Amino acid sequence: MGGIASAEARRRRKALKETMNLLLEMPATDKRKLAKAVKIGFPDGEVDNSTLVVISLFEKAVGGDIPAIKELRSLIDEGGADNGKLEELLKGIVNANI
Repeated sequence: MGGIASAEARRRRKALKETMNLLLEMPATDKRKLAKAVKIGFPDGEVDNSTLVVISLFEKAVGGDIPAIKELRSLIDEGGADNGKLEELLKGIVNANI
């Protein structure tokens, strides 16, 4: 029975990961957060939920939240998919004086 339960747990994790990826790829709908992203320099119409997550994480890190700083470092060090968004965010923050 252990193998069956393990396989079921893997299927559930895979389904959750796929759902989260779909949610992150969806266009942002919160008008206030979307306006902030555009002010920072992200192109209107290209802001998705993952962009908002990166902005939120960055703001927490700037505020001194140690876990957020560590997470940002891990994203940058890994050179993951969000690395480009982080670089774009940093440029926008400097340009918008946020």
